[in-house]
Amino acid sequence: MLPFTGSLDSLSGALFALRTSGSLEYCGRVLTSALDELHWDSSPGSYRTIFIAGNESFGQGDVAPVNACVSAQRKDVVALLVWNDRLNQTYLSYLQPTYDTVPVSDLNDPNKVIQYRVVIDSMNFSAGSGLNRIAIKGNARLDRNESWDLVDAERAHPGFAGALERRRLPQPLRHLSPEELTALIRSKGAARDSIRAEITTLSDARSAWLERERTLRAHTAGFSLDTALEKILKAQLQARAFLVD
Repeated sequence: MLPFTGSLDSLSGALFALRTSGSLEYCGRVLTSALDELHWDSSPGSYRTIFIAGNESFGQGDVAPVNACVSAQRKDVVALLVWNDRLNQTYLSYLQPTYDTVPVSDLNDPNKVIQYRVVIDSMNFSAGSGLNRIAIKGNARLDRNESWDLVDAERAHPGFAGALERRRLPQPLRHLSPEELTALIRSKGAARDSIRAEITTLSDARSAWLERERTLRAHTAGFSLDTALEKILKAQLQARAFLVD
């Protein structure tokens, strides 16, 4: 659905667009497609991994997962499987299908369509997921939007704004002189840096509190999926000489 990207918004949009029907899970085919169709970094020092999660048999589909795993090993890609079928036999529906309606006229209004999408997307967020997303948005190394954001594009490619055709700019920016456009980009960039610094401070404080809570509950609550994945990732990254803070 999406190539490798540094844009969290693009990734979030693709994830929210995913729909499942409760049918078969073709793990072998998915792994093979990811290995063959994505442009993997071939640098020896890079860490390459695929997370694949499901609750069905790993061997479904026309592509044998073992062959996909062998291919992953050859390409130095770690395939991490997250599987849990304990809830499969516990569902008992008692509701008839219902359909939420949206006025047809609203579908002709781009602003209202965007509003509906934001509301729907927000319904899929837990509080923790939302805060984690904000923390990532606050990290300039993790959230890059050169493809559409003028501030990021100018920082990644100095002189980009000056070389951009004026007709490609939004209407309010077309009348600005080169000096005014540069000043505006710098102003927006400085404001973003300030907000990101505040996000980082708050995120660090939250992380410290969560770590203390995890330590206190470790003997009784055990590992959650988040902590288990974090432990695995840290171990694998450190094995490849990455520094993990």
